Amino acid sequence: MGSNHKKQCGFAIGKRGDDAEAFWQGVRARQLIKNDRDAIQTQTEIRVPPWGENEDKALPVLAFIYTPRTKQSIEGLALAKDDQKRYYEKTGKWVPVIRVDLPKNNNEDAIFKYYDADQAAPIPKVANECKSYIANATWVQRDDPHLPGKPWTLMVTPTECGRHLTKQQQQAAYAELYAKYGNSKQWNPDNGSMYQQWVCHLEWSGNVDGKEVRTRDKPTWNLEPVRPRASWDEVFKQGCNAY
Repeated sequence: MGSNHKKQCGFAIGKRGDDAEAFWQGVRARQLIKNDRDAIQTQTEIRVPPWGENEDKALPVLAFIYTPRTKQSIEGLALAKDDQKRYYEKTGKWVPVIRVDLPKNNNEDAIFKYYDADQAAPIPKVANECKSYIANATWVQRDDPHLPGKPWTLMVTPTECGRHLTKQQQQAAYAELYAKYGNSKQWNPDNGSMYQQWVCHLEWSGNVDGKEVRTRDKPTWNLEPVRPRASWDEVFKQGCNAY
């Protein structure tokens, strides 16, 4: 109603074919609130239908989140750890507890942090786990036909074991990458596309100049934090980071 964001109608994202893309459009709609006071104080509520008691394993839970800037932060961490522990005991699936430092104004980004001390359930060992997935990585600036200027690129050289990792090892490998390079100032613009590019480099194969190629066989895997997030279909259609 007018400029009163608290009285505006909901932004329905259900039944649109691509739920992830619809959710992202909801995030973008939220970003249109330019007034810092309204942007920080206006609550965004996401409602999802309930699930059955035996459907826990099918839920796409990626993390349990808590924020440290309120008087209830200690309680929030305790609840997140309890959720993690109970979810792991019931499903056998381990997902991390993640701390989120919320922005103070529209010009800041939320910062997501992982701490070993925040975890209630131990990280399970992965079968045939690599001692290390990442041999090294280097930040470089280079021209890109799809991005303006010379964006920062993280040129990742995987270990031999990392180059042949399985689907079950993808998250552990990405966690190692983030632990080593996620605090770099060049990583900060990431909006989720770094993980998309990472998974795509492990999964994509296609015909290039009459030859079947796999991106995981490239000498280095190039990841750009400023690359726009896209639907998974588009990411794979364009060969990981050409979209």
